[in-house]
Amino acid sequence: AGGAPSAQLTAEAQLQEWLSLRAQHTYLTDSWPEEAGLLWPRLHDAMHETWAPGQATDRRSFFGFQVIFVLAGKGSGVYHGREFTVRPGQAVCMDLRQPHRYMADHRHPWEVYWVRFDGPGCEAIFRDLDRLGGPILPFGSRTRVAEEFQGIVSALRRRRTDYDLVIWRHLAGLIGEVYRGIRGRGLENVSEPGTDRGADQVIAHIRSHLADPISLGDLARVAGITPFQLIRRFRRTTGATPIEYLEHFRIGRARQMLGLPGAARIKEVAAAVGYPDQAYFSRRFKALTGLAPRAYRAVVAPARRR
Repeated sequence: AGGAPSAQLTAEAQLQEWLSLRAQHTYLTDSWPEEAGLLWPRLHDAMHETWAPGQATDRRSFFGFQVIFVLAGKGSGVYHGREFTVRPGQAVCMDLRQPHRYMADHRHPWEVYWVRFDGPGCEAIFRDLDRLGGPILPFGSRTRVAEEFQGIVSALRRRRTDYDLVIWRHLAGLIGEVYRGIRGRGLENVSEPGTDRGADQVIAHIRSHLADPISLGDLARVAGITPFQLIRRFRRTTGATPIEYLEHFRIGRARQMLGLPGAARIKEVAAAVGYPDQAYFSRRFKALTGLAPRAYRAVVAPARRR
């Protein structure tokens, strides 16, 4: 039927445009195009607040990841043992599982938007943001940040059937504004990420043998260590176990394949990412994304053609 596209299609189309834009700038991080495919955030909270002078939050640990966009005033804090100050036009990007403290300035307390979320892909993105100069990073357009934030608030109020996709689109848009701010600032503060050779070998093996059967024992042999050692070291490096990473990577790649014009049949996509049983693939795909593969393709493929 004719007429305007649904809000669900619009949300998916806008997210695909953002992912495509981000993938074009691999000088920020070679891993991003793959990690973008894993991004599926779950929103916990979103607020627009003006804090009282000196109002503070001080935690040894919490849950989720948080981005605070400073609109006016000033703030300060401590993260990863490093002190920081933040001003309008800057964002504070934190893994809240780490000790952190932040507060509004006593003379000029900040006005902020903040969002807290977690989910597949977030660990890698925040590790990348930390490498690029975090926790304090510039953001791009205040207008676009406001539009994305209001989109989240609207979705929270309305709770439509396309809620997850809309939240996904707007959170991705907010993170995208941080990357746009980084691009505008330049890369003079970029440092090399810390790596674990065993974890790097495992990730390379997963990416090059995605269609093959892969067990924890296989991955431990690739790394040359015991399964227990691999789980501990891999989780320390990536925030996930090797098998969790494998599954999220497989489903992320399947999502990319399902969105391509003239994509293969669902059975072929399943086999290409290591699921010879299409029914099991469909169950795992829906468990991780909230949509069955056929429903996901119905949303994504029309959006990408526009």
